[in-house]
Amino acid sequence: MNNHRLLTYVSRSFTCDTMKMIFLSKLKHK
Repeated sequence: MNNHRLLTYVSRSFTCDTMKMIFLSKLKHK
C-alpha cells in the first residue's frame, strides 16, 4: 500500500471537484 499516492489522488480529485463547483457557481451567477 502506498498511502502517499492515495493521498495525492484524493487531494487531486478534491481540488478538481472544488474547481468544478466554483466554475458552475460562476456560470449560474451570469
